[in-house]
Amino acid sequence: MRDPLVSAVVPAYNAARTLRAAVESILRQTVRDIEVIVVDDGSEDDTAHVARATGDARVRLVSQANGGASAARNAGIRRARGRYVAFLDADDLWLPHKLARQLALLGKRPDVHAVYSGATYVDDEMRVLSVRPCRPWRDAVLDVLHFENLAAFPSTLLAERERLEQRGFDTSLVMHEDWDMAIHAVRDWNLQPVESPLTLYRVHRRNRSRDVERHLASGLSVLDRAFADPSLPTRIQSRKSTVYARYYTMLAAGALKYRQWGRGTEWMLTAIRTHPLACAYMAKLLVRHAGRRLAAMRQPVGDSTRL
Repeated sequence: MRDPLVSAVVPAYNAARTLRAAVESILRQTVRDIEVIVVDDGSEDDTAHVARATGDARVRLVSQANGGASAARNAGIRRARGRYVAFLDADDLWLPHKLARQLALLGKRPDVHAVYSGATYVDDEMRVLSVRPCRPWRDAVLDVLHFENLAAFPSTLLAERERLEQRGFDTSLVMHEDWDMAIHAVRDWNLQPVESPLTLYRVHRRNRSRDVERHLASGLSVLDRAFADPSLPTRIQSRKSTVYARYYTMLAAGALKYRQWGRGTEWMLTAIRTHPLACAYMAKLLVRHAGRRLAAMRQPVGDSTRL
């Protein structure tokens, strides 16, 4: 049996409500040479049944004890047969040309070993909340350390399987394993963006990103590891305090978004103590948030799905 071009890995934990739509969005890709690996990460609902009920021979189910999203993605990588591996969280969706657009970029750039794309944030009714295209890198490593240009990562990621086999997702991180992977990919795999928003990121109450407090230790671990690497360019090392300030600002913005006023204020003060530029970062975040809300009001999701 010939190996597929792309293996799509879907980590799924108690995802029966959204899994079918996620898998169908993969099967509707204009690139047909694919396999879908659903990794049921110890679910207590009908996730496994939903995966088996797709009726498509390209869909495989892997079941394991609950180990978290990183462990599930790594299990999918180990079982993947494709030249490339892409990831889609079980509550997200791909637009039909997602893989085709990314494979086209890889075909033009033999020096690039991983690509990703922009994303559209939607609610459970598929109403647009914000549209987040990717822009070209200004300074790729610094941009990623600033957590810029990474909307819905890793549901937008497509990378060579051999490289993912050598360096999977870090299972020691409770959060930010995607950020950690992005830092590695941009430094070692020449990660490049496709500007268009090709993934729909579903925002709901079960999103891990809503638990702002859980981000802190993992985020600091990611940054500490990055700056402890002696191969990190000197120009990046010199920006260490501003990178940490940017991270604290991001935590503050997240806390304030969910009305955690006290914690948000604490992180904002920490950011300013780390570097005064945090004030400018916070202002930019507010302006960007307002711009996204305005863009969402002007662009219905029907327009996005025609990309």
